[in-house]
Formats: sequence, structure tokens, C-alpha cells
Amino acid sequence: MATKSSDRVGLAASGTKARSPHGLEQQGLEPQGEISWNLGTAALYEHALAHGEGRLASEGAFVAVTAPHTGCSPNDKFLARDEVTESTVDWGNVNAAIDPPRSRRLRDDMIAHRNAQDRLFVRDARAGADDEYGIGVRVITPGAWQSLFAHKHVPAPARAGPGAHGAGLRTAVPEMKADPARHGTRSNTAIVLSFTDNTVVICGTR
Repeated sequence: MATKSSDRVGLAASGTKARSPHGLEQQGLEPQGEISWNLGTAALYEHALAHGEGRLASEGAFVAVTAPHTGCSPNDKFLARDEVTESTVDWGNVNAAIDPPRSRRLRDDMIAHRNAQDRLFVRDARAGADDEYGIGVRVITPGAWQSLFAHKHVPAPARAGPGAHGAGLRTAVPEMKADPARHGTRSNTAIVLSFTDNTVVICGTR
């Protein structure tokens, strides 16, 4: 099967300690397992199917089961309430607050969990096409299909250079469950955004 050059580069990096121009150290991660960097569509399909992450629909779309959630989990979304957001966010049921120590505890627990995993998929992308207002974002997931989802919704950076890779972090940890008593969440599911730390942590949901 023919592959694009981006697929070949990604496959070559799989299973090695290869690094992007901006390593995971800036996100506080020191993973011990295999890392797959910026794989292309074909390679992600192959990985996802080979590891039983889902199946192909009749027209070729990849289908994954996201139980127990089949969509958004609005009651489990939080914003870290800190110096950046205290006076700029309309707090309430929609914009629910979480205190920074607990949001950082969740992030630190996520990092420890990530570092112990056998494999991670990393995608460097750019949100927003405008040169001035677009931001770099790094998406880290345990599954290939989740990286494929990010690949289709957030494009790769148009150019290299500072801010093009890894300026922000979005990490999905579906197999890790939040602890309401420890992390200040409402359930085992949590989507926590911190503008100060420039992170989004998602756990307990696919």
C-alpha cells in the first residue's frame, strides 16, 4: 500500500524516542513507552484497526464506541478560577469553576498516568488560520483514532517556527477517572481548561 511521506516519517518515529522540534518535556511529560509523532491518515487508520479501537463503516469512515458518553458532557466541564479568569469569566452553571490547586492535581495525576503508558500518539497542530490569532496546540492521546479525530478537526501548522508546535496542550485520558474528592469534579469525568497553564485535560470520557 502506498503511503504519503508524512505517513512514512510518522511510522519511522513510532516505537522510538524520536522527538519533534519541541519535546514533550515542555508539557512535563517523560513517557517511557512508544511515541508516535504526527502520523498521517493512513497510518492512523492502520494502527486503530490493528488494535481494535473501532471499525470501518460502509463508506470508509472510522467508527469508535465512546460509551458511557455519546456526546458532550456539559456538567463535567470546568474552568480554573484564577487571576486570569476571576474577573473575566461569567461564572455560573455553564462556566463552572474549579480551584487551581485541584486542577493542577488532576493535571499532575494525568502526567504520571501518561508517563507510565505503553504508547502515546502526539499531534502538533494549529487552531485558527489567522497568522496573528491562531495558536499552536499539541494533542496527546492513548489511541490512534483519537489522534485521527484531532487530525481531521485541527490542521497541521502551515509553517514551522516558534508557536507553531506545542504552544498549548490538549490531552485526552479516557481510561483515567477523576476523583471528585481529590480533584473537585462532579463525577469521574472531567474536562478542565486552565488559561494560566495553557492546558485542557480530558479524562473519563472518549
